[in-house]
Amino acid sequence: MHPIDILKSDHMKISDLFERLLDSPLASERDEIFEHLRQELDDHMRAEETLVYPLLTDVAGFEDTIEMAIDDHQEMKDLLADIQNSHEGEETEDLIDELFECFEDHISEEESVIYPRTIEVLSLAEMHDLDMKLTDFRGEISQAA
Repeated sequence: MHPIDILKSDHMKISDLFERLLDSPLASERDEIFEHLRQELDDHMRAEETLVYPLLTDVAGFEDTIEMAIDDHQEMKDLLADIQNSHEGEETEDLIDELFECFEDHISEEESVIYPRTIEVLSLAEMHDLDMKLTDFRGEISQAA
């Protein structure tokens, strides 16, 4: 599988989890969905921060874009922690909405700017290497679960 397709697949999976979370009326079900969402989002961000973004930080004119993406990740991590520490209710709903909006904005930037630029600047060998690393990373996550 192409490494960008792997990352986009993560985005779709996380978006589906957000939909399920926002649509679920049952607190126990929401807790389970949120935990799954938190894990998927955390794993995805870790993969990008350790495997993808380092390949792009030295690309001329792209440093600010990568820095903004890392800042987005930190904002999402902070929101995930705030949600975990909140009590079910309006505050939690507002935090989930804010996290969803941050995620949607972030993936829009990734899919329209970062990923196409990644395809432009990485050689076929580098893309293959990234594919292998992402596949290995996913395997490690599956074994840990």
